Amino acid sequence: MLRKTSSPKVASFIIISRQYLKPMVFSAFLDLVGQGMDISSLSLSCPRVGAAYSTYLVLGFWSTHEVRVYSLPHFDAKSVVKLPQLPRSGVLYNFSDNESQPRNFLVIGTAGGNVAYSSFKKGVIGEMKSVPLGDAPVLLSICDINGPAILASGTRSAIFTLNEDSMKYS
Repeated sequence: MLRKTSSPKVASFIIISRQYLKPMVFSAFLDLVGQGMDISSLSLSCPRVGAAYSTYLVLGFWSTHEVRVYSLPHFDAKSVVKLPQLPRSGVLYNFSDNESQPRNFLVIGTAGGNVAYSSFKKGVIGEMKSVPLGDAPVLLSICDINGPAILASGTRSAIFTLNEDSMKYS
């Protein structure tokens, strides 16, 4: 939920988790909007099943086709990637059950029907790979199918899982 405050350059988000309400203030957020950076997708999804809150914010932008990752709660810019198609949904997800050995991946559903994905290690996006699912916009959902997975739905659907350090889809 976006709520205006007394300052014209400050936005407040309230993130509702199972345990508490956590207000976070992002002064840089409205600076992006003020620069004409219209947001096409926003993800505050939890990094893994069972997590209480998100540690990253993933934003996609209309005019530039960029995806930017910010760490929370201070809205620190971590990484940027430019896509050939408009980002419509995004998830930054840890496919590991072991918190001491995270296997984070950035997964983006595009308006052109593709799923772009890459490893995300120490705030850096790796080489993006792409899987076509038709020509309809792709929506992503986190799920658990015998382990962590992401459901991608467009013209066709696919389940993305991690096997060792490589993404698998079916």
